[in-house]
Amino acid sequence: MGYLLRLSLCLLCLSLHSPLTTSSPYPNSSAQLCHEDERFAMLEFKNSLAINVSSSISQACARRGQVPYAKTASWKAAGSDCCQWDGVTCNPLTRHIIGLDLSCSELQGTIPANSTLFTLRHLRSLNLAFNDFYPSRISPSSARFPALETP
Repeated sequence: MGYLLRLSLCLLCLSLHSPLTTSSPYPNSSAQLCHEDERFAMLEFKNSLAINVSSSISQACARRGQVPYAKTASWKAAGSDCCQWDGVTCNPLTRHIIGLDLSCSELQGTIPANSTLFTLRHLRSLNLAFNDFYPSRISPSSARFPALETP
């Protein structure tokens, strides 16, 4: 018992005198943020749409137990980590965007064939339900989202 107490005290002293470090699976601090090209693509996508509070969409969301709100309002430009934005899921190791849930986000507009949304090559899940994207047609082609998984 005395040995364990002395060992614990020695470890405590060493930890107090060593420089503070944080353990991170990332090789450098800039890798902790999402990828800049993906953040830019998401901001461009956001800027191509409008927020439209629609009672019919709100009712449909309420029936599903969801409260409609503009998830893209949390999406900020410079210096922000898009992995922390509402509706965005990132791979914890690579920090690539792998999930996007913008259901019930009160979004309105069209999604053109050249939308920056289609540049998210690591995207595995996408939910755009209960928004107003008429007359947009998103092709189910796997070439658009090569990593997209089917439910």
